[in-house]
Amino acid sequence: MDFLTYFMSTHYTLPKENPDVSQACVALRAQLSPEERRSLLRIIDEKDLRTERAAMQNYRSGFCAGARLMAALLLEPEPPAHEPLL
Repeated sequence: MDFLTYFMSTHYTLPKENPDVSQACVALRAQLSPEERRSLLRIIDEKDLRTERAAMQNYRSGFCAGARLMAALLLEPEPPAHEPLL
């Protein structure tokens, strides 16, 4: 496991599941045939996988941008000291 994956797993929590969606899924499962259920699950799994990949990519991009900003600020030369205006 790389550092970003570890850091994300320890500092990021998934949002709570919506009970209305859970109830709708149960009702839908009761109405679908086994073949329709498999198709629906494939669609949902693909959507979830894409969402997860996008979230991880966005997290990595934000983390790297923050690290670059921090490095740029730390490596920036000190501005010349100015005399007080008062």
